[in-house]
Amino acid sequence: RKFTDIVGSAYYVAPEVLKRKSGPESDVWSIGVIMYILLCGRRPFWDKTEDGIFKEVLRNKPDFRRKPWPSISNSAKDFVRKLLVKDPLVRLTAAQALSRMKQFALRALASTLNDDELANLRDQFDAIDVDKSGTISLEEMRQALAKDLPWKLKDSRVMEIVEA
Repeated sequence: RKFTDIVGSAYYVAPEVLKRKSGPESDVWSIGVIMYILLCGRRPFWDKTEDGIFKEVLRNKPDFRRKPWPSISNSAKDFVRKLLVKDPLVRLTAAQALSRMKQFALRALASTLNDDELANLRDQFDAIDVDKSGTISLEEMRQALAKDLPWKLKDSRVMEIVEA
């Protein structure tokens, strides 16, 4: 569903909102603005007036050259860039953004583990990933849980575990 009203704070407004053709994709843009601010402490688009901010949003790209961007990881910069793509059809979807965030979180967790702990996790993953696809399917998770549990889990409960 597309919306035609301009609502929200000027700093977080997506280009399509200004063109009165916004949908759920505009929320992803706003998340990109928030991520940009969290990582560098500045807004990606700035001007003294609301009108000026709107023009910046429509015409310019965020600056990733000024400090502290050179010291920020390429994957973080790439993520923010993909959240701030002006074309909502090319921009990451909310599901894609969430998936990327989960990957970042897993990498952060993995970086706290020592080599033995990582090897143990890899062995456990490999034992569940029967088809060696690099991902664990719902069926593989169901089979792994069935081996370790004395009772049969309902499919809905397996899904709850997978989605947790």
